[in-house]
Amino acid sequence: MTQTVEASEFIEEDFIGAIERELEKNVYSRWMTISRISQSAERVLGYDGVLTSALPFYIQFKRSTLYREEYSGKLSSDRKAVFGLEHYFYGFELHKDSKTGLFEQHNALHALSANFPCAYIAPLFHRSKQLSGYKTRKHNRSYPWRYHEGVIHDGPAGTVYRARMFDMTAAISPHKNLPSADPAHHYTYNRELDVCFHSVPEPLGPRGGSFGRFLGGVISSFEQRDFAPPHFDELISLVARLYPAEARESLSRVVRLHAPTAESWQSIYELPKYVQLAVIEDLLWQDFGVRQYVAHTSAA
Repeated sequence: MTQTVEASEFIEEDFIGAIERELEKNVYSRWMTISRISQSAERVLGYDGVLTSALPFYIQFKRSTLYREEYSGKLSSDRKAVFGLEHYFYGFELHKDSKTGLFEQHNALHALSANFPCAYIAPLFHRSKQLSGYKTRKHNRSYPWRYHEGVIHDGPAGTVYRARMFDMTAAISPHKNLPSADPAHHYTYNRELDVCFHSVPEPLGPRGGSFGRFLGGVISSFEQRDFAPPHFDELISLVARLYPAEARESLSRVVRLHAPTAESWQSIYELPKYVQLAVIEDLLWQDFGVRQYVAHTSAA
């Protein structure tokens, strides 16, 4: 008997590792780096590098569950009402905080999306052999492209070497705040990247796309900054507002991990830019499960 619902065969860490390996191999141009600050050479060297330009962006990784045509649950009936009949689709459920029961991870990502590129990243496959195949796939040729005003162009500026992994991964923007614990919520999507939000079905249109297209948008935004010196005061204030007012000063513990002489949370505003981003990376990952990556250039 055919299963109507099939869970992912691989763990989230394997998917994250595969994406990050492709980032290392395929996304760098000669003048720009994309990485987590904790992975960068400047971190190893003690933050000696000076950021000349930087654009943080934020990702929540998800694994995909497959729903076959025979599945007759609410997610299927919702999608049929919006998109019509489908052979299959994928989806994931939004995470609730174990202490509060609220969608704090989603709401953090949504808050960040007001000022920075943000997305849920989920594979358009669920089998281990598919993940292994995309990780080991040899490219017949390189496809340099850049993203500008909704169009993919050939050319050297903002060059990305397209990886099949990026094309086979969906990027879904967190489209609204979810203030209540109930009901459960999902995003669903198919290979054509028709994305729907549930519980009450909402088709999201342009809020869904491939991870390659999302990265192209990041690079386009980075190019438009014209190497403006980075300032993260607004980001620091935004992240602080994710916490209750009475808990904000306790965030100084994370600041002191990177700057032992820091006296308080407010000390973060006086730290080097790399250190500020390192503190933000740690907070978002430890407390919300959100990954920070940074497109940046630097000078010694």
